[in-house]
Amino acid sequence: MFTLEDAFFLYYNDKRIIMRCIAMIKKNIEFILVRHAQSMQNIGRALSGFHADDAPLTEEGMRQAAALANRFSEGSLTSIYSSTLIRTCQTVQPTAEKLLLPVNVLPELMEVGTVICGTDLSNIRSLAPAAYESARMLFGNIISYTLENETTSHCVSRAEYVLQMLMERHNEGDRILIATHGAFFGYLLRCLLGLELPEPFSWQVNNCAVTDILIRPDRNPLLICSNDQSHLYIS
Repeated sequence: MFTLEDAFFLYYNDKRIIMRCIAMIKKNIEFILVRHAQSMQNIGRALSGFHADDAPLTEEGMRQAAALANRFSEGSLTSIYSSTLIRTCQTVQPTAEKLLLPVNVLPELMEVGTVICGTDLSNIRSLAPAAYESARMLFGNIISYTLENETTSHCVSRAEYVLQMLMERHNEGDRILIATHGAFFGYLLRCLLGLELPEPFSWQVNNCAVTDILIRPDRNPLLICSNDQSHLYIS
């Protein structure tokens, strides 16, 4: 049987293989992308106990994360995904608590060029407990997964791998919240929209902003909203 891992391995030799796999998916699935809320790194500060690539949220970032949860009602999401870095896990923690959903961590959602494989488990246990079980099961297998010196082509293939994996994992009508990072955001968007854009594609995205895309079989993807921060301004 031809597996997802086979597709990712062969991608570098024949991009058409993985694109055919994506084309074979016949499901309506909604991808709700969110960039992490404001982190210490965003305001130029470091915090003891955290790697430079793994800055936690500021107080304002925590407020933004709480506001994000207000965007979703009970039963409105099927699953929540985050990178293995603490700022994305913290961003979706209030939403996970509200909807009683676990956070599934994926190292493939990390920021471009990240030199660590993820945050320390103790950080997740204390700051984002909804992601702890997923991280605990995963971390033993990703010690060598870092993205230092990552090329543009690898970013493109990583985004397509994530999309294919999630489309295989989910069912018709599912709505998925995905917390990722500013630079990698553009690569995910390029892949989801199926646009013939240059590989080094960037997209303006603010902290804790939502971009919502509905993937539809045999039709163009529907961009529902882009860089939407309306939830941050509702009192």
